[in-house]
Amino acid sequence: MANRLVLQRPLGIFDSGIGGMSVVAALARQVQGPCYYVADTAYGPYGPRHKEYILERAMTITQQLVNWQCSLVVVACNTATAAAIKELREKFTLPIVGVEPYLNFLHKTVLPPQAKLGALMTPATCASEKYQQLKQKLDPQHKIQDFALPRLASLIEKAVDQNYSASAVAAIKEELKPLQGQGLTHLILGCTHYPLISALIEDFLAVTCVGPSKAIAQHTCDLLQDLPGAAVRLAEAEAPADLQIYLQDTRKASWARTLSPHPLGVADLAKYFYRPA
Repeated sequence: MANRLVLQRPLGIFDSGIGGMSVVAALARQVQGPCYYVADTAYGPYGPRHKEYILERAMTITQQLVNWQCSLVVVACNTATAAAIKELREKFTLPIVGVEPYLNFLHKTVLPPQAKLGALMTPATCASEKYQQLKQKLDPQHKIQDFALPRLASLIEKAVDQNYSASAVAAIKEELKPLQGQGLTHLILGCTHYPLISALIEDFLAVTCVGPSKAIAQHTCDLLQDLPGAAVRLAEAEAPADLQIYLQDTRKASWARTLSPHPLGVADLAKYFYRPA
């Protein structure tokens, strides 16, 4: 096992629901210690919402994570990053990591001439000024085709709740149908919910999925190592331990007052991901 970081103070993460677990899964390979994860399920999904609504939720949750003495906050949501990351960094002094569609894949990978790329995201992310600026910077020739699906994130939430039942999977496939016949070879996943079903997407659309989770985890670790008192490096020979994930669901009235008494472990993350039968 590679060396990992031991958190000296909690790591804070939030998303509109459980999509950010795709980022947590990547972090769990590099970090151990307490992780406070706020799933804003009572107010999500963020995709169809206006910027002001998302900004208010992001401010409220980040303040709670600060109150819990988190050393760093990961906004594990593309839509919230696009709507609120600038304002969050202006208000709070701790490091705040955002996520954005990995359009730089176009320049970081040697692609065959026949490659055809798409970027899949929520309508709010696609319409955001932040994304449009990113698009102009990294893909000015519009080699990457944009797709915005309004219901996919919420359908994934339901599918996880139903343990990926046949009807839930069928609903996801129906939502994905506009991408069929587009000739895509690679699909950039611009919502943290989407990597949870990357195996389904790849099978249904015959594409290779591209996600940012590993890059986000590495960037977070780099920041933690440079932050005094946040984390220490654990030698490979020392006994490993899990990332302890305290899932705080805003549907529970006590989410901001009492931490979940039974944290999730790394093995528990598997239930959030689609696995072919």
